Amino acid sequence: EIGVLLKDFGRWAEDRTSEIRRSCEEVAEKKGIPMIYLQSSSVDKEMQARKVADERSVSDGPICMFSVVEPCVSPWVQGDRTTKKLELRMRHRKCVWIYYYFDHPECGFGHVRLQSWLPMNVNICLNGRHWLEKQLRRMGVPHVKDGNCFPWIGDIALAQRIMDAQLRAKWDTVLTGLTLEMCPSLVKAIHP
Repeated sequence: EIGVLLKDFGRWAEDRTSEIRRSCEEVAEKKGIPMIYLQSSSVDKEMQARKVADERSVSDGPICMFSVVEPCVSPWVQGDRTTKKLELRMRHRKCVWIYYYFDHPECGFGHVRLQSWLPMNVNICLNGRHWLEKQLRRMGVPHVKDGNCFPWIGDIALAQRIMDAQLRAKWDTVLTGLTLEMCPSLVKAIHP
């Protein structure tokens, strides 16, 4: 229960969206990373982020944020002629999604994807092989990585232990941390 009348829901929801977008823009500015609007959702965002990382020589830390209009499912207030009441319904729409790309010191290259409209869904993309590569480098284990494949690792048993440790990671802490790093006001925006 958020205490918002259905007649006021649209304005309330727009305010939440503005707060989320402003928060992400402030984070990008504070971290000194570019916030780039993409003209099309078909742009290869990973390729663009890697290009930005190369241009800025980022091997650890925040890389960039993208904003792009993409499909979503979001609430909509609509009148029902039969009951003569307003109803909240979910429908397919388009909204701005914000992508935060990073090269995390433990998890490696990945991104957080945030829907700027309610229900403000969050998707986080991490790759266990990027994580493995970070750990192998930190431990000084010789290896060869080709794309998403390791044709050779100097210590296979250690690599397996590192991969097994991913299963015991405190994922709730890792994922919540990545989300709030991108958008600290997310919780406040939803529950003001």
